[in-house]
Order: sequence, then C-alpha cells, then structure tokens
Amino acid sequence: MMNISKVVKNFPTKYKIGFTEIEIKDLLEELNVNEKKFNKAMGTNTVMVIDGKTIYYHTDIIAALNTVLNNKSQHPLAWD
Repeated sequence: MMNISKVVKNFPTKYKIGFTEIEIKDLLEELNVNEKKFNKAMGTNTVMVIDGKTIYYHTDIIAALNTVLNNKSQHPLAWD
C-alpha cells in the first residue's frame, strides 16, 4: 500500500511550505489520480501566495489524496 504522506512530503517542490498548481498537476499525473476528483476533494483551503503563485499546503494535498485514493468522504475536521 502506498504511503501517501511520504509520497507528498518527498515530492520535489520549489517551495518547502507546499505545492504550486503545476506541481500538484505533476503529482496527480505521477500517481494517475483524476484531477477533477482531486479538485472536488480539495474543496476550499487556506493557501499562501509566494512570488505571485498560490501555494497549497502538504497536509491539504494529503487529505485530498486520501479521500480520492481510498474512495472516502472528506471529514470537515480534516481541513485546516
């Protein structure tokens, strides 16, 4: 079984704090995850803006991937 947390935390990103949108797309492609399902699971999250780029936190990406890959509903307390 894949350790999603480890995969996300070890994925190369420009910013240590999280992922840019392009990096998320690259991650989803590598994991063969449906982008539409992932985006639905991501919902609305707290983000950071660095150099004009939206940065998504690792924890939110891990929660969304767990939801999609395990066909689960996202519990509201899993976010922020």
